[in-house]
Order: sequence, then structure tokens, then C-alpha cells
Amino acid sequence: MIGSSVAAELIKLRTLPAVWITSLLTVAAAVLVTAADASSSVDPAADAVTVALGSVAYLQVGSIVLGVLSVASEYGSHELRTTLTATPNRVVSLTAKAVAQLIAITATSVIALAAGLATAVLMTDEVRTSLWWVAGAAAYLVLVGLLAGAVTVVIRSLLPALGVALGGVVIASPLLGSVTDQVRWLPDQAGRALYSVDPGPFAPAGGGAVLLAWVLCIGTVAVVAFLKRDA
Repeated sequence: MIGSSVAAELIKLRTLPAVWITSLLTVAAAVLVTAADASSSVDPAADAVTVALGSVAYLQVGSIVLGVLSVASEYGSHELRTTLTATPNRVVSLTAKAVAQLIAITATSVIALAAGLATAVLMTDEVRTSLWWVAGAAAYLVLVGLLAGAVTVVIRSLLPALGVALGGVVIASPLLGSVTDQVRWLPDQAGRALYSVDPGPFAPAGGGAVLLAWVLCIGTVAVVAFLKRDA
């Protein structure tokens, strides 16, 4: 049952123009931002990997939008009732959505980072930094996207979910960073340890654990809300 449910959720995502547009724009942003950074960088330590990682701050917007869109589309069109009629088991239904979302966000993140890295290699022709940082960036983008999806399950509306998810990363986090160093516990700030080659308050494993804890906590709230509330 879970396999057919995942397939159905992937078909839904594949037929949403907004999902395709977001994915394509994310890949395009990786190439354009990386090219701009490579052409303007005067840092001798800025090899291809370092330059490519500079686009992650922009790519996370694509991951967040994908996470929100993959959930909110059903609430806006009341398609969720149809989904639950076809798959009455809500645990199976939500699991299938999460797996489909994971596949979509992972594919977009990996392709975007690969395109950015290829652009950086072509323009700098040098790779000194470990490629493991690129893998860490992919993990960060996937976790941020899943977190946005969980937030959307709780809020059940496109624009408010986008406002909370994007506003938290783009506006609230930078503003709080100028006020207190406790901002390091926010998901985006902690998660940067996964791909930042500069030392910070967390080691990669520590920062990743904090971000994962956020995903699990909000995800648990989302599961309870999905199981308890009416469609």
C-alpha cells in the first residue's frame, strides 16, 4: 500500500507546474549565483567547492518553497479529502507524502549543487576543499525543506506557511543574530555547520543534530495534527 501511495504522491507533485518552476529556478539560481561569486571573488582560498557553497543561502529558499508547495497544494484545493478517501489510513498517507517530498527536494538539491559545483570548477579550475562539504549542503537543504513541509502540515495554508518558513530564515534569523548569540540554536543557523568550512559554534555533527531535532519536533506536531484534525 505504501508503495502505491508514494507513487500517487509523486504523480501529484509531477503535475504541479509550481513545483517544476521552483525546481528549475533553484537549479538556475545555483548556476547564476555561483558564476557571479566565482567572477567576483578575490579570496585566494576560494576554490570551486567554497565558491559553490556560497549559493546555499539562496538555494535554501527553493527547498523551503518546495517543502511548502508539496503540502499546501492539497489544502488549497481540498484535494486532501480525495486523498484520504483513496487512502483512509492517515499514517500511510502522511508517510507517502513525506517520502515523495523527500525525493523531490533531494533531487532538486543534488542537481542544483552539482550544477553549481560544475560551474565553479569551470570558472576556477581548482578543487582543494573536500567534497563532503557539498554532501553536507545537500543534507542541509533536504532537512530545511522537510521542516518547511512539517510547518505547512501544521498551518494548512500556503501563504501563512511560506511566511513562517521563509520569514524565519530570511528575516527573523538575521535580525536575531544581531541581538543575541542564542540564535545559533535556530535550525538554519545550526544547520550551517553541515556545509560551512569556517569553524562555528557547532561541529558539523552537532549542527546537523540540532537541525534534525527541529525537524523531528515540528514533524511530531505535524503528525499529531494530521491524525487528529478533520481534512
